[in-house]
Amino acid sequence: MMRYAIFSDIHANLEAFQAVLDDIGRQDADALVCLGDITGYSSNPNECVALAREHNVQAIAGNHDLMVAGRQGFEHCTSNVAREVVLWTRTVISNDALAYLTGLPLTGFIAEKALMFHSSLFSTDQYINSARAAAQSFGVMRERHKQVRIGFFGHTHLEAAYSMDDSSRIRKMPVASFRIEPGFSYLINPGSIGESRDTDPRASYVIFDDATCDVSFRKVEYDIESARAKNERNGFGTLLVRPKRSPMEKAYIRLSRVAYHILKLLRETGS
Repeated sequence: MMRYAIFSDIHANLEAFQAVLDDIGRQDADALVCLGDITGYSSNPNECVALAREHNVQAIAGNHDLMVAGRQGFEHCTSNVAREVVLWTRTVISNDALAYLTGLPLTGFIAEKALMFHSSLFSTDQYINSARAAAQSFGVMRERHKQVRIGFFGHTHLEAAYSMDDSSRIRKMPVASFRIEPGFSYLINPGSIGESRDTDPRASYVIFDDATCDVSFRKVEYDIESARAKNERNGFGTLLVRPKRSPMEKAYIRLSRVAYHILKLLRETGS
C-alpha cells in the first residue's frame, strides 16, 4: 500500500517546488508523481529538473516541456509570455536537463491503479475545465484504459475533481478532500505548484492513499516575491498570481494607472 504525492505545473518555480517537497517530506509519502510542465514561466528550469531527478519523481511531459525540448512547436501556444519564457529556457537549459525532458513520456500509470496525463486524453490542446470536457476524457479512459478508473491531470493550473457513475453521469465535485468510492470513475487535478491561476497564490498538490482511497488536497506557502523578482531580472514578465485585493484597492490601482497615463500624455504633448 502506498501514499503518492501528486503534483503538476512546477513551471521552473524553484521556491514553490522546494516548499512543496518540504511539505511532502512531512506527509509520509512513498512516491512522488509529476503530471508535466516542470519548465516554463519561471527562472529555474535546470534546478527544478535536478530536484525532480534527485527525488525520483515519476514524471510525464507537459506542453511547455515539449516546446522547450523541440518536440512541439508554438502553433497552439497563444500566450506571448509562454513563448518568451520557452525561448529563454532554451538558451539556459543544460544538456542533461534537455535530455531528461526529451525522454519524458506523454502518459503513464501510477502502480497500474491510476492514469496520469497532462492536459486531456481527448486532445493534447484541450483544457479539462468543465463537465463536458471531462466527459470526453472519461470516454477515452473507459475505452482505452479499462483497468483504471482514476485519472490525474494538470494543465489548467486549477484544483478540480470530476466523478462519473456507471450511468455516465458526471459531476464536478467541490475542491475538498474526498474518498474514492466503488462504482465511480474520477478525474482529479491537483492544481499548480509554480503558477496558480486562482486567487490563492500558494502551491497546491494532492496526497493519494491507495490503501484508504483518500484524496487529500494540500496548499503550501512559498516565497512568491523572490520567484517574481527573478523573473523580472531575467527580462520576462510573470503570470504569478498576486494576493487577492479588495474592490477598493483594485479601484485605487486602476485610477492610479489612468492618472499616470494622463500625466504622461500631458508631458509628451507639452514638450
